[in-house]
Amino acid sequence: MTATANSGYTFTNWTQSGSIVSHSASYTFTVSANRTLVANFTTNPVTLTMSALPSTGGTTSGASVTAKATPTTGYTFTNWTENGTIVSHLANYFFTLNSNRTLVANFTTSPVTITMSASPSTGGTTSGDGTYASGASVTVTATPKSGYVFTNWTQSGSVVSTSASYTFTATTNRTLVANFTSN
Repeated sequence: MTATANSGYTFTNWTQSGSIVSHSASYTFTVSANRTLVANFTTNPVTLTMSALPSTGGTTSGASVTAKATPTTGYTFTNWTENGTIVSHLANYFFTLNSNRTLVANFTTSPVTITMSASPSTGGTTSGDGTYASGASVTVTATPKSGYVFTNWTQSGSVVSTSASYTFTATTNRTLVANFTSN
């Protein structure tokens, strides 16, 4: 068996049931029973070496670091904290690293806005638009006026539902159109 480390990692050993069976990345053995082997890897240390040129020109200390927080869909970056104390409200937090630090990027769910309209505007009314928490269940309703029937809900011209009462999970802002047809 051969273990190949990804960039930034070094092969450590092979283990079976928590016991080391080999320190070689290429492990050869005779198969005499079922075996479950685990290839263990460690991260490579990162070293920063600094110097002043010329040496009489000044001194160096710490390292300039940017911690970057990138929210996933449905979330917004709130702040960076360290030991429960806010240290920055910027998603790209720039600081000088003089000692070990443990930073936490805090995120909150983004509010989702549901906007609706009727087409034609005289065809009926809609209800259920507004601002919702990401992940909330939303039900929008189209009610035709006299002389009209509900046809469908569309978003950007594509039909998303043919039910006058349409339920979905709020994950992104949406602009829905309730389409009505005269009878």
